[in-house]
Amino acid sequence: MVQIGTVSADIQFRSSAVERIFAEPEQILADIDSLWDTEEALRCAKGWHDVVGIPVDYALFRNVVKEIAALTPKERETHPALLVTRLAMAEEERFVREGIPHLCLFLPDNPAKLEIRVLFAAGLRANAFVYEHAVINATSKHWHATGLPLADRASSILNLVVHECWHGGYCENRTQWTEAPLADEVLYRLLINIQNEGTATYVNYCARAVFPSPGDPDFAMLDDPDQVAAKLAGMNEILQRRGALSPDALRELVWQEGVLGRAFYIGGAHMARTLDERAGRRGLTATIGTGPASFFDAYNAVADGALRVRLAPE
Repeated sequence: MVQIGTVSADIQFRSSAVERIFAEPEQILADIDSLWDTEEALRCAKGWHDVVGIPVDYALFRNVVKEIAALTPKERETHPALLVTRLAMAEEERFVREGIPHLCLFLPDNPAKLEIRVLFAAGLRANAFVYEHAVINATSKHWHATGLPLADRASSILNLVVHECWHGGYCENRTQWTEAPLADEVLYRLLINIQNEGTATYVNYCARAVFPSPGDPDFAMLDDPDQVAAKLAGMNEILQRRGALSPDALRELVWQEGVLGRAFYIGGAHMARTLDERAGRRGLTATIGTGPASFFDAYNAVADGALRVRLAPE
């Protein structure tokens, strides 16, 4: 446990799911349900899938384990996913020493308790997510398709762990918001999503000095004004169409364009960066303590006209 200002943090890394998959893939294939019931990382994965409304891809998981089972013991021990997991695990102490203070720079002076386990898993649909704890998919092509050195891949994972752990601070502050929720509940949920994911993305964008993430596509988009404008336009479109779509259609649009298309992440990160640069760090962190409506109001007050967010249907 470390205390940084008003934030107390107990962050622990765990890799038992990955280690088991590489040590005993044949036994896991014979009883996949048992692993998903007993490994905390996979239990959290099921919970996350339920929340976002996206089914677990058990066929993907089985195929990943089959590929590992086909390897020799030596090949398993030198598999990039296992090696990068172990490299990241070895950085737990440095993450506590440097990563936690960094993410705390983007939280207000409110009491917060971060009790988070960083759970390494394999064979999942997403690169990483938070449900009760942070889950990292060590076999994701996001880390391995670029062919970067293993140390760079591990650093990229730790960079994203900063993002996921910051979500814990956001949730702690959510219980202390001082603004009244909007009467438009659908809009308010969208604003929460954008503030949460967008600011978390900006936090790990700024964490590159601690944990570099070479080649990260989100960061490349944030550095490209045309991409920023396009993602903000996509975010505005979702906000504008919210009342014209059924709940299922809106959920699908948010998933396809807001999440997979990165509109909420890049658009929201640009909003956080703009506030940080033009209103100051306290101007940004104050919105984390007040609530998402204040985030949008504060951003629009300092944003360039063409890049403002439109909340009222046109």
